[in-house]
Amino acid sequence: MVDLFKKENLFKWSLVLSIYCQIYSPAYALPSNRLISATHHISNNIETIQIKTFGNPNLHIFQLSSPQRIVCTLSNTFFSKVHQNQTVDGRNILKVRISQNTKNSTRLVLDVLKDKSYLTHKTKLSKNIYLTTISFPNAKKTAAIKKNALLQPVLLAQIGSNIPHEPASSILKAKTQVLNTSPSNKIAPPAKQEPSLQIVSSENQTLTAFNQSSFDEAIFDQTDLSYSQKNTPKDMRVSASIQTRISIDTDHDNTNENKFSFKNRSILKIKYKNDLVLSVLSDYLYFGSKNETDSYDIDLFETYLRHSRGYFTVTLGKQIKRWGKTDQISLIDTLNPVNNTEFIIPSYEEKKIPVWMADFIYRRNSFFIEGVFIPFFESDKFDYFGTDWATFTHLKDDIEDSPLSPTQKAYFASIGVQEIKPKDEDSFEYALRIGGSIEQFDFGFTYHYATEDQPTFESFPVKNLSLRNSGSIQDILSNLGSLTLTNESIRAKYLRTHIFGLEFETILSSMGIRGEAAFKENVSLLTSSLTSVRKPTLSWIVGIDYTSENNWYFNLQFAHQYIKNFESDILFYDQDNYSLIGEINKNLIADWLNVSIQGTTMINDGSYYLSPRLLYTYIKNFEAIFGVHLFEGSDDSIFGQYTRNDQIFIDLKYYF
Repeated sequence: MVDLFKKENLFKWSLVLSIYCQIYSPAYALPSNRLISATHHISNNIETIQIKTFGNPNLHIFQLSSPQRIVCTLSNTFFSKVHQNQTVDGRNILKVRISQNTKNSTRLVLDVLKDKSYLTHKTKLSKNIYLTTISFPNAKKTAAIKKNALLQPVLLAQIGSNIPHEPASSILKAKTQVLNTSPSNKIAPPAKQEPSLQIVSSENQTLTAFNQSSFDEAIFDQTDLSYSQKNTPKDMRVSASIQTRISIDTDHDNTNENKFSFKNRSILKIKYKNDLVLSVLSDYLYFGSKNETDSYDIDLFETYLRHSRGYFTVTLGKQIKRWGKTDQISLIDTLNPVNNTEFIIPSYEEKKIPVWMADFIYRRNSFFIEGVFIPFFESDKFDYFGTDWATFTHLKDDIEDSPLSPTQKAYFASIGVQEIKPKDEDSFEYALRIGGSIEQFDFGFTYHYATEDQPTFESFPVKNLSLRNSGSIQDILSNLGSLTLTNESIRAKYLRTHIFGLEFETILSSMGIRGEAAFKENVSLLTSSLTSVRKPTLSWIVGIDYTSENNWYFNLQFAHQYIKNFESDILFYDQDNYSLIGEINKNLIADWLNVSIQGTTMINDGSYYLSPRLLYTYIKNFEAIFGVHLFEGSDDSIFGQYTRNDQIFIDLKYYF
């Protein structure tokens, strides 16, 4: 670490700042109530926001204009996520924001289309869990309950995160109770006197709704955090995040391996009136031990301008656009490249790389059509050599430590890569998505004319190779006499493909069901000669999720991939490939300590990835994950090639 700081003094101060913020964030005695989650749903023409609390909520509701908002304040309530902001696919509601606006109260703001009538209702789900429902009748849309409507943290939102689904059974129960409440209560325009209106639930407990014409929304934005926004314009919001991850190899069982890694990822985001977003990413990654490497990138992150009028929304700029319904892995989510420098270690959302695009959406009632144009190509981010997760791992270093002659070692050390990316006039991509809802069923169809984000290896300088995996030094040494060494470079080319997809989502009894399928005209697959072949593939995935009455969350997905015209020398895959992806999690202490197990197993070869972890969110603005990454399988399997890369890790995130 001393050498690291000598080399990069800039990052010394970044590390000191992030650790200071994460360790010395002020802790305090928490209020008696906790906000667990807030979810958005549309079902049977009723649009609802469902607020789940650990404790009986003391809720105050009022409306504001210019723009139209409904503000909900929960007194004596603590929200461990501190600040969340989510655009929703609603008919009355455009956006939901949650903030721990003081140490003793939480504020939820609904941005609505216009002055709206609504109902409120409170239900006791269990001994300590309460569900408060704000409903808007006549939503004119029927949709399946969506996991991505569950509000996620700003800037560090994770697909398949540790925030559990709402149980479908409790949602349906609450829906029935809302339909049986009293007629809609229309809130009168602001007046000199602030009239109050009482709405009595079936449990004879009272929620109070009132108008407050003098309310200043800065109370929502200025959340009593470490960062003050007193001097920022009223319509401007500034937020940021710092993430630090430290990973340590559990067993030093390779001559060349990264025994330690350090990542610091910081994002600063400025948002103006929900129409303009500007954010900057600072990303530093260090791999330590015998083969030290580091990289640093500072760049514009999501930066775009959005305009909505009538049924149309246009968004221009650098964006991350999420398509698909399934968790942890998506077959049709192909618009953005990903950062694979750490393989499967980062979360799905953390890996996403924003690209310049124009996004056009027409949405009316239960139908939508979306078009995307991407003018410039950007590939996945990865390493060819020198790290545990590189395409050819530590192959050059292993050869340097082998008994080969100095001439042979020098040859392998000099191997370079010639990347051939599309020319400017051929680098564009476009995509189309059409979908809607019928009763309890959401669906969509997609098409993407794309350039593959992973390269096709057209040639490799060492001929007559037959390897079990891309970094097998043993195979090279045992067959050295039959190899032909040429003066070529590795030739990596990015080629075009067509991707057709579909997605769906619905509910069945108390379970959520979602799935995707994709046909890709050509996919590049690595072979034992370290060159690629391109094959058509058909893949599908279907998953179910369920939350029990005592808040155990279960998610299980089954996937199948079929490779047409399969060749036996393709590495890691069979013609038919079957896998299971799953997650189990449970809150141990209210909502601030969560235990989970995430994993994937390849049924064909028995290899698997498993990650048990603890999530801690007790301290304000702060999130800590402690866990283990475990890989197991044979050397020629997808996960087995990393069996010596087991890690323990701690991931710290601070929001302000």
